[in-house]
Amino acid sequence: MKKLFIISLLFLTVPVYTAKGQEEPEEKSRLLKSLYIEAGADFISCYEPDDKDYIRGDVNPNPYYYYETSYMSALLYKNYLGAKVEIKLLDDLIGILSGVRFTRMEGSLGKNTYWSERSDFLYLLYRQTGTTTEYLKVRDITQISYYAGIPLEFRIYPYRDRFIQMYYKIGADFNLLLGGKTKVKFVESSMNQFENDVENLIEDPWKFYSTFQLGVGMKIGKAGKPGVNLEACVPEFITANINNSFVSPEFGGGFRLSIRIPL
Repeated sequence: MKKLFIISLLFLTVPVYTAKGQEEPEEKSRLLKSLYIEAGADFISCYEPDDKDYIRGDVNPNPYYYYETSYMSALLYKNYLGAKVEIKLLDDLIGILSGVRFTRMEGSLGKNTYWSERSDFLYLLYRQTGTTTEYLKVRDITQISYYAGIPLEFRIYPYRDRFIQMYYKIGADFNLLLGGKTKVKFVESSMNQFENDVENLIEDPWKFYSTFQLGVGMKIGKAGKPGVNLEACVPEFITANINNSFVSPEFGGGFRLSIRIPL
């Protein structure tokens, strides 16, 4: 991951100096600072681990049978709010940002039944006593987690500052768990009394996770004045304790909107 970060930074930086050199020389700028109030959402492709002993069902192990109702589906997305401060260096060529971010992450596991009328529920192992085994009929399980994190971001501004200015970015964030809860959709409403018990059956949310992402952004507004930034972040990778995870993330992307306030 560190090698990928360094290579990406070099890849984005090399053509930037060429673009800067082609522009007319400008007066050396002062150290600029800006406050960003941000909101965003990320969507991560993921799959369900195949070693969940607490789930019983005819799960098809072949991922090519997407229309099979026995195929289990997993989802993972997160949204967040935060604040960052940016300092610009090297005649406003490089921006370095950091701050604080609060994230709500939601992962879910259920049955894919879009192409058939067959059963759309899972059997969740509830209790075993001697020769007696009890199962709960569940449509889907959702794990919601809340995190506090520190984002770290490097931006490259290869073009002259205009009302609309494009830039490139490399970012990461580091997050600690604050708390969470589990929501269960049962087949029968009479089973809702067991919702708290299901939370003890599934894997715990990650205590810590980090992400790494590349992206491109658009800064809108006059220099030295309040404005907005729009960003697309692709690809994005999550690093966590994947071996003991409710769902296993692969990669994804997201978008971000920020309000920019000069300092």
